Amino acid sequence: MPAPAQLVVWPPAFRWLVVWAFVSVLAAVAFDGFVAPYLRDEGVSVVAIGFMYGLSGAVGAVAAAIGGVFADRYGRRAVLAAGRSLRLLSWLAVLAFPREEALVLVAILLGLGQAAASALMAMVAESAPGARRAVAFAVTGAVESLAALAVPLAIGFLADAYGLRTALSWALLPGFVGVLLITRLSETVPPPSADPAASGDALGRTGALAGWRFILSTSGRGAALMAAIWLLTGFEMGLMRPVWPLYVTDRFGVTYAGLGAVATVASIGMVFGQLVGGKVAERIGNSRLMVICLGLTALVYLVLPLAATPTSFAALRLLANFCAFLAAPCWGAVAANTAPRAVRGAVLGLFGAATSVGMSLGGLASGLIYTVSIALPLYALAGLELAMLALILVGTGQAWPGFGRGPVHDD
Repeated sequence: MPAPAQLVVWPPAFRWLVVWAFVSVLAAVAFDGFVAPYLRDEGVSVVAIGFMYGLSGAVGAVAAAIGGVFADRYGRRAVLAAGRSLRLLSWLAVLAFPREEALVLVAILLGLGQAAASALMAMVAESAPGARRAVAFAVTGAVESLAALAVPLAIGFLADAYGLRTALSWALLPGFVGVLLITRLSETVPPPSADPAASGDALGRTGALAGWRFILSTSGRGAALMAAIWLLTGFEMGLMRPVWPLYVTDRFGVTYAGLGAVATVASIGMVFGQLVGGKVAERIGNSRLMVICLGLTALVYLVLPLAATPTSFAALRLLANFCAFLAAPCWGAVAANTAPRAVRGAVLGLFGAATSVGMSLGGLASGLIYTVSIALPLYALAGLELAMLALILVGTGQAWPGFGRGPVHDD
């Protein structure tokens, strides 16, 4: 008799992946939340900061596509190690050279780090037992979100006491540890063999265009739609990554500690959303949960500019994050389900490329939109949520692969 879902034992490979995810995200949370204020304090303009994120997204589009092909050909772990090492170098560069003329180097290194995105998504999907992909993405996402509870507050207090450069320098340590811990992760793609029928080559290491061929095929309609959704998701990320901390400091005049406190409260919604999101998705279906959550978050983003205090703003961010991250596991699960293992890395790499293109466009637009009105990015965010909702309804109505209740291209 199969064990009940709540008694399923997660394999050691997945448990190590969860530990690694927690450690490696500590530095990422610190730098994502405080690089924009740090650069502006060093005299860098908001437009230049947006340009940095825009350029990193453009480089990341190419790196993600190539990284996906390499992840199918050479394995997930090698690509993950290379991408995370390059991202770590970008943080070192921004601390060493916080000047506008150096941001091109920072952007290139940060963009090249996007090569790891598809390898990580594939590893999470392939390390999970059975068809529990939504839950697997929920577990790793929740663990990463736990880091977001403590890190912003800690960095904020350290920055007020010792300076933001010192606080971010200390945050590099878990970044180094995370790169080293990649050696403990288990590869999920079998090594090549002289006999294709007995090795990973039977999975179809078919070259650089394998992902494109699949997406353009009849079987890849769900993947093509998911690429469009990732493009819009990336635009949101590029638009809001520099805007969130700048909005809080400009709107409410808080200190670094106050900025960290707002980010910590908002992160509570991320944690609890993902803790229950995987189980909810298993019950009602990935696509349905995505539609519900996108509608709710659009509503909250429309209300956010009305928040008159840091407390009310943090509370609304908490609600928005809960709704958004309730469905966050679905993005990874649907993406993995649209493609078979043979070309999954390549397809996820193209999703990463689409995300990076969106981040590039969003980053380039962020500074310009923000200078028009600091509330305008929030309204744009609501519109993007509704656009993705409409796309998911199309995929569900057409019953394209990946948009059903369970895995379509399971292994």
